[in-house]
Amino acid sequence: MPSLPANLFETLYRLSISIWLGAMCAIGYLAAPTLFAHLLDNKILAGNLAGAMFSRLYWLGLVCALVLIATLWQRHQKQLASNAVFRLCVVMLVLSSISHLGLQPWMAELKAQALPLPVSESAYAKTFGMLHGISSVLFLVQTLCGIAMVHWQSRAWSIKTQA
Repeated sequence: MPSLPANLFETLYRLSISIWLGAMCAIGYLAAPTLFAHLLDNKILAGNLAGAMFSRLYWLGLVCALVLIATLWQRHQKQLASNAVFRLCVVMLVLSSISHLGLQPWMAELKAQALPLPVSESAYAKTFGMLHGISSVLFLVQTLCGIAMVHWQSRAWSIKTQA
């Protein structure tokens, strides 16, 4: 029977992957599109709410990434850099940081400059659309990395339980 710290680390590891990927799917593929679908007459409000959710998702992802890295460090110390889940976690964290710390402030500035119009109806629409497209691609890649992390976790778990 595994010791309590091993169980605790395994639980934290699994929760971190699940919460991070689950939150990404819930916000990016359910909540944000729903906002824009139901607030057709108020794109500014929909965008502000979606932006707030993505901002909170970034911070949640950062915490989950740090927990994942800590639990992976506890298990794999010397082989950490060669661990697939660690690499995927780092890619997700980097992509999320590029989006949140680089693209999102730029997009927020364009939205502010466009007021009182929605940015999509302003002179900044083309630039905003390009940045939004890049951000969407980064988010999709992050999601695929998260799915790959779950796959690697499941694969490692099945190998572990067969032994």
